[in-house]
Amino acid sequence: DPASVWWNALRSSSSPWSSTHNTIDDANDVKKVSYVTSFWAKTPGTKIHPHRREIEAALLANIYNPHIDQVVVFLDGVTSGDDTNDEEFKSSCVHFYQDMAEINRQFLQSQMDSSTNTHGVDPMSKVTCVNVITGQPTYHQMFLNALSNVVTGDIVIMANADMAFDDSISKARKLKEDVLLVLGTRGFSPDAMPIWTRQFYDARAENQQLKDSVLDQCKVNPRTWD
Repeated sequence: DPASVWWNALRSSSSPWSSTHNTIDDANDVKKVSYVTSFWAKTPGTKIHPHRREIEAALLANIYNPHIDQVVVFLDGVTSGDDTNDEEFKSSCVHFYQDMAEINRQFLQSQMDSSTNTHGVDPMSKVTCVNVITGQPTYHQMFLNALSNVVTGDIVIMANADMAFDDSISKARKLKEDVLLVLGTRGFSPDAMPIWTRQFYDARAENQQLKDSVLDQCKVNPRTWD
């Protein structure tokens, strides 16, 4: 898997490293964390690829993660109004919001406990979608996206859309200014997921691979998207 990135988007004139080379900021002020990713627009009328189900589960997990304040999705490959006059064949952030709202509704229906208590806050209010009429962005473009006005966090997490974060992401709030951290990942492995994270995959996955797999897919399938 491509590495996920924790990045403090704040820019200052001071050195990114203190005299102790510590990357953690012990200040009491609470920084806002934004998660920035890209996702491809759904092609209307086509069969949903199982990887899309996995990405939707990961997005939902990050939306519900209390340590992430904003989820920004740059939706590439959208169809503009000039592409087609038939609403059935259009795909944009409007449809993404609708799809994620329905996925969220289905998830809430499947829950019988309070582990996903949102304290009266609509999780979808954390989501910002940006239409991108071009194709998949380059890494350079994603860094530019992270600096755009739609991203409001002090700390920016950049990652592939199929990356789901657990409570350890809370440490990102304490990063010092101008610090860049890069994290490697091990691929999709349900047995290694915390129960809180796994519930989103169990609720969303409509295929046996995501429901029943207990092995790291990289070990059993060399052509996996992991």
